[in-house]
Amino acid sequence: MSRGAVARGHTRSRWRPGAVALRRFSQAVSLALFLGLFLAAVSPPPASGLPVDLFLRLDPLLGLGVSLAAHQLAAYVLWALPLLLLAALAGRLFCGWICPLGVTLDVLTPGKGRASRAPVVGPRRAKYVLLAATAGAALLGSSWLLLFDPLVLLTRSLATALYPLFNLALTALQGAGYDAGLAPDLWLWVDANWRGAVLPVAQPYYRMAPLFLGLFLALMAANWMAPRYWCRYLCPLGATLAFVGRWAPLRRRLGPACNGCGLCARECAMGAIDPQTNQADPGECILCLRCRAVCPRGAVEYGPAPALARHDPSRRQLLFGLAGGLAAVGASRVGGAAAVPDLGLVRPPGAVADFAARCVRCGQCLKVCPTSGLQPALWEAGLEGLWSPVLVSRQGFCDFSCTACGHVCPTGAIAPLDLETKRQKVIGVAYLDERRCLPYADATPCIVCQEMCPVPDKAIVIAETVEVTKANGEQAVLKRPRVERERCIGCGICEYYCPLPNEAAIRVVATGPLAQRQQRI
Repeated sequence: MSRGAVARGHTRSRWRPGAVALRRFSQAVSLALFLGLFLAAVSPPPASGLPVDLFLRLDPLLGLGVSLAAHQLAAYVLWALPLLLLAALAGRLFCGWICPLGVTLDVLTPGKGRASRAPVVGPRRAKYVLLAATAGAALLGSSWLLLFDPLVLLTRSLATALYPLFNLALTALQGAGYDAGLAPDLWLWVDANWRGAVLPVAQPYYRMAPLFLGLFLALMAANWMAPRYWCRYLCPLGATLAFVGRWAPLRRRLGPACNGCGLCARECAMGAIDPQTNQADPGECILCLRCRAVCPRGAVEYGPAPALARHDPSRRQLLFGLAGGLAAVGASRVGGAAAVPDLGLVRPPGAVADFAARCVRCGQCLKVCPTSGLQPALWEAGLEGLWSPVLVSRQGFCDFSCTACGHVCPTGAIAPLDLETKRQKVIGVAYLDERRCLPYADATPCIVCQEMCPVPDKAIVIAETVEVTKANGEQAVLKRPRVERERCIGCGICEYYCPLPNEAAIRVVATGPLAQRQQRI
């Protein structure tokens, strides 16, 4: 019997039912919890139980990065202390046992034995450069590079692409099954119990959704070049945990029974084991236990061991990343548009003054918005505001009875508001484009915008103040809507329901000088 066959037999008889099985159970529970909390993020938010943004709160890269960008140590950083302590004790154990993106990559790994064919040094240091760039951007008060955090990346991909696709497919299947008479009671039960609870009432659509889906699929495809490609070469959270766990007491080590067969190096999912020495880099090892499971001699142990920092970044690389982050943010602000707070961008209610420093583009607020009015910003927000949430009123409005976005934001970029406070929160102002709104003489004008206005004292009234001279010299009074700006909160429902095709005759922009200029159009 070959050495590999002996190892596989030894694995089945001793280690598979033990520690490796425990790791797989931990991964399954972690992914199930992550997906369950994601689906539980609905409007209105759940009144009790675990916070739906639990994983994002536990992320030390988010907590420390946002605190650095906001120039204050936020209270929610305390949520990340358990994970920092875990990293100090066991290095990147989180990556191998808990991280939901890591679980997804493990499930999609095409096969074993590819680790040894992947690059060993070089590209691995890219994650440290990205981490340094994130720190550089945060020093200038910007958290936009945190969009590369793995938990943010997975949440955003689910919220903007995978979740809408799932709902679209399920709705199509539901309609086809109901029309064909196949288990109609089941589909009615789905509507009665899932819609508004775990599924949206209306199909959500997001700008750039194909791009978000493409990025996620590219990340999954990279896993075929090397197992856990993202974790090896790009993950800034993995780099953070590697730094914290540099002297972790729990790490892989070899016992005297090792005969140098190299089987562990060939089976290592992270390629963290040097095939020449069979020693593992603690900054790359995720304690997945695969090497221990395949070792025919039981030579792999875990405990204190000398540090073998093969893949540590150089000082020059860290300085390069830090300078890159500073330069990227500086260039975006020197361009002008990205630094001006009055861009006509309507932010969610509860958006704090240092919104740009706190928003990490996780997509949680987009997912819970019941009208899909919150959309990822494109270039209208500049590079620094890319993919941050803005209200696109022509696509959806800010529901007068919804406070969900502030209750799912993990970084405090959107403050949680009670319903009464939210209803008085001014996020923008409507203005009327008289060139598009059609006035009426001696007739009832279109009053859709006035009818839909949710403010108790209507912010839109029908005015009869416009006089024109007819061709024959007669005077006529025209009726048209007029915005009472001191009452308008900028919810955008008037723009959403305006019956004109394409661009609405009434539009909502952010408050400030830009809105005042547009009001005079």
